Amino acid sequence: MTQGRWYNSLRVLTVMLLTLALFPLGAVAIYQTNRVASEAQNNAQLALLAITGRAAKAEELLIERAFGAARVFATIATEFTDNPERCEPGLGEFVENDPRYSFVGFLPLSGKMSCTSTGTSYDFSGWPGFDLAMQDQSPTIVVNKDAPLSKGSVFVISEPYEVGGLFGGFVSISIPHSGLPDTPERLTELGLIDLMTFNQEGDVLTARADMEKALAELPAGRALQELNVTRGNAFQDKNTFGKRRTYTVVPIEGSPATIGT
Repeated sequence: MTQGRWYNSLRVLTVMLLTLALFPLGAVAIYQTNRVASEAQNNAQLALLAITGRAAKAEELLIERAFGAARVFATIATEFTDNPERCEPGLGEFVENDPRYSFVGFLPLSGKMSCTSTGTSYDFSGWPGFDLAMQDQSPTIVVNKDAPLSKGSVFVISEPYEVGGLFGGFVSISIPHSGLPDTPERLTELGLIDLMTFNQEGDVLTARADMEKALAELPAGRALQELNVTRGNAFQDKNTFGKRRTYTVVPIEGSPATIGT
């Protein structure tokens, strides 16, 4: 079997294994209050929740597919980690064939990542949170604004893999922020200022607009990790500039939460 055919099969498996993450993600949308002032508040909030859910579908699918791909790689981790010569050609071909991703690699317990899609090695053992992540052994999504191997701002999903039935480390897949979808014009006409996703620690993972501008639009009086992401909800608050906004929060099914502004 040729290498190309094998990876075509892997892509099929990736589509088939779009399983959901086991931790909550949310999306928050932020709207200008005057766009909804003419409607009854309850009806307006219900409408905005529905719009936020539809708007966040692109991020939801992107995250689900990334975890699906990571789980496929986790099942065949030793095929790469025991055969380092396969790492760059095999993982590199996967990234090359799917522009949504900028990097794939296996992060072992030592923290010294050498099996990568770029062929570049990097020592992550001294990074903040590394020891805790290895102890926790749970799937995660984090942001790295200056990823050394992707050469840019990314959010990284990590899925644990096993070696000999024991935890061996994480499969990490990086998704560049530059590849996120643009907000449709019809949503901006409805008053949508921004749409962000965040994880259970309150870390903003993605934003449709510039990340710094998006962070300034977050509610000044509420921490993201305190928001209920198990169901949709809407509220009004002031952003960091003191401007009143309407915020809607919806869960990303099976993954961390999204917030829109």
